[in-house]
Amino acid sequence: MIARRGLGLPLGVRVGVPVGLALAVGVGVVEPVAVCVAVALAVQNVLGDLFASMSIALDKPFRVGDFLITGDEKGTVERIGIKSTHLRSLSGELIVMPNGELLKSRLRNYTNMSERRVAFAVGIVYETPQEIVREVPGILERAIRSQAPTRFDRAHFASFGDFALIFEAVYYVLDKDYTRMKAEEVLEQLHRGNVLQAPD
Repeated sequence: MIARRGLGLPLGVRVGVPVGLALAVGVGVVEPVAVCVAVALAVQNVLGDLFASMSIALDKPFRVGDFLITGDEKGTVERIGIKSTHLRSLSGELIVMPNGELLKSRLRNYTNMSERRVAFAVGIVYETPQEIVREVPGILERAIRSQAPTRFDRAHFASFGDFALIFEAVYYVLDKDYTRMKAEEVLEQLHRGNVLQAPD
């Protein structure tokens, strides 16, 4: 017996719902709620990507063919879809990024750059003869100028390293293509010509 004097019922009258029925009703309510929450989250993600694709279409922060860097990912835009954007990385793999996630991150679009600054450093071992060391800035300048389209800025001694003299070179690539004329290409040319190798 459960007495409910506050309700004005006579003592001894049963008031309430059987425990088994209460549990059954509770389970029946919780399951639809959980399903609704899951559906709502899924719809939210889909709508977020949809609105993001509309924003890309209207604002045009990038287009097919543009080279983007976002976070740790970089590549050329191959396709802009309703839900995701496809990037082709420098190493060739396909990167698929949700539009919502893409617009939430900081984007760097290199396509609209008229020129791009590149700086790199090389080390000349201390055993290198002085006459060769004095020629290093000129060697770097000639190597850079031979790679078109570039604008040479400077090449100079920068610092003393643990095992080598450090020289720095700075130049500008006069091309919108981010994949063109990287510092590694200049260094590769220098090494092919054996101009930076220490003598025997």
